[in-house]
Amino acid sequence: MNKLALLLISLIGLSLGAQNLVPNGGFESYLNCPDGLKQLELAEPWRQANAGSPEFFHECGFKAPVEPFSGLGMAGAIFFDNSRSGVEYLQLELLDSLQAGVDYCLSFHLLADERNAVMIDRIGMHLARKALKTPNWEPFIVFPQLYTKKVISDTEMWSKVAGEFRARGGERFLTIGNFVESWYVEEHVNSQGRQRFSYYYVDEVAVWPKKLACSNPPLSKVDDQNAEKIPNKHLVLFDQDQAFINEEEMKKLNGFLEKVKKNKPKQLKLIGHTDSDADILYNIELSKRRVEAVDKVLKRKLGVSTYLLWEGETKPVNRNDGDVEKALNRRVEIILIEE
Repeated sequence: MNKLALLLISLIGLSLGAQNLVPNGGFESYLNCPDGLKQLELAEPWRQANAGSPEFFHECGFKAPVEPFSGLGMAGAIFFDNSRSGVEYLQLELLDSLQAGVDYCLSFHLLADERNAVMIDRIGMHLARKALKTPNWEPFIVFPQLYTKKVISDTEMWSKVAGEFRARGGERFLTIGNFVESWYVEEHVNSQGRQRFSYYYVDEVAVWPKKLACSNPPLSKVDDQNAEKIPNKHLVLFDQDQAFINEEEMKKLNGFLEKVKKNKPKQLKLIGHTDSDADILYNIELSKRRVEAVDKVLKRKLGVSTYLLWEGETKPVNRNDGDVEKALNRRVEIILIEE
């Protein structure tokens, strides 16, 4: 075998041998499907670091108004607030401690929420021997090993944040958020924004030993059992004042039903909801029609027994504050009933 072939084999081996030390870095694995706000802990081992409550989004249940960078899951958090007390953080423990003197590659992906009144820079990743932790809703003022050098304002295309650093040794806890005093943060005003805080979506977080270039992060380690787990809940979202399942939602519903078939369910519970537009009686009737539309599909494709409920506007997942939040309230929940 010639020297060129040996070199190529060696390079391929180094590339494939790199391991992402961030478990569930793509937010694909879950304990249970999320069904509302403030449920980051369902994407184990991710957790909050202060009293803030970041979100876990997944196609199996609670879905964001944007698509993940990859896969089916992602997280969301408030990274800036005018009062500076409302900042949130995403945190977990790495699969192994970092080794002293070793160079590591770091990366994660960000997408700005179009409702942000301001877009910001300085969103970063911090690695430490001890976990940042406080019972209060307050910021951590520390120096992150990686942070954005420019304002992240794109609401359609994901931005990759990447870099490298040499470990001191023993770093095991990773935290993502805003770690600087507010006067160091550069702000870009979004004239279309409606919310007082800056909210960002996060996906594909990676930390791995630098053996070659840092351009291709390895895949995250995913708990196979959770990744293949049959979802026990699904949400069908509806257009404003409609009880018709649109093409996009029908595609997602069919995907859910294909997975559910493997479990051969005996009964499904369907619960219909609306936003707060129109009056209470009208919304009760609208939620009933939505449930019946979904039930018709389930009977045709699965032939299972169903238990139907309709709640109208009485049980929203959020405050109906704006078009995006209202859209998440216009839903039918499909729940597998365990025997």
